Amino acid sequence: LGILTTGRRRRQGPFMGYLFSWGFSALVVLTFGASSAAHAEDATDRMIVAIQALGHKVPAPSVLGPACDGDALCVAKFIQGQIGDGAVLVPSVDAESVATPPLKTRAWRTSAPALKAVDTMSDGTLYLRFTRFDEGAVVDAIAAIAPPPAKIMLDLRDIPPGEPLDSVRRMAAVFIGAQDRAFQVTYPSGRIVDWVVLKPRRAVLAALLSVILRADADGPATVFAALLREYKGAQILGAGPVGTQYARARVPVAHGWSLLVPRGTLSIPGIDMTNGLVPDGPIPDSAKR
Repeated sequence: LGILTTGRRRRQGPFMGYLFSWGFSALVVLTFGASSAAHAEDATDRMIVAIQALGHKVPAPSVLGPACDGDALCVAKFIQGQIGDGAVLVPSVDAESVATPPLKTRAWRTSAPALKAVDTMSDGTLYLRFTRFDEGAVVDAIAAIAPPPAKIMLDLRDIPPGEPLDSVRRMAAVFIGAQDRAFQVTYPSGRIVDWVVLKPRRAVLAALLSVILRADADGPATVFAALLREYKGAQILGAGPVGTQYARARVPVAHGWSLLVPRGTLSIPGIDMTNGLVPDGPIPDSAKR
């Protein structure tokens, strides 16, 4: 901090240099701290607004933010407890926000291939491992096999939460055809909507079907498996009760976490999905990872 006198610049002493260095460092720390706090507050606000948009009644950002000193993880845990069943706090799979479209909207997005693995097992079963529901991918994969496979195994363990139900029913239609009132969605508001499975443009004929599910499989994957068992006699494979009844959206939370929030509760007439589905058998060794 030189002081100009009579055209000369007075030399800065070591004490003044120390004060300048300390003051500048403090300014940087305060600025960074304020910026980080503002970013955390914005992330918390976005999380709360996103959950409110899904139909859940949670306190406003102006209430929850100060109550948790702006800590998004604290807010997420409070909301998880308030929502109750179906809400799960999980580590984020990546840093990118996941879209949460309405259940009736088909999500158009750039994504990885729908099929992660296509293989023919020793007994002739066609094994298909999915990362998302895609009726075109499954039809093309099966059509490429000659002669047509008599048995098809659909592995849904890599299906993430948040899959659009329109994609689910389109892929289900390939196997089960048109079905009225195939399943229902009960929204957080209490509104109940019936979903039908429409006639597919292309169909798959297979003698035997089996579906592999995880214990914590999201509702769309669970409904898909249940529909194939109900209308085509498919076997559901897994360990213990598999699947859940919740269609969930992944809402980003700070500190590397996400909150899975129910967008709706799924049900099929005559099938109890409250505690998942009872599998028909274990996962074969040939399909274990």
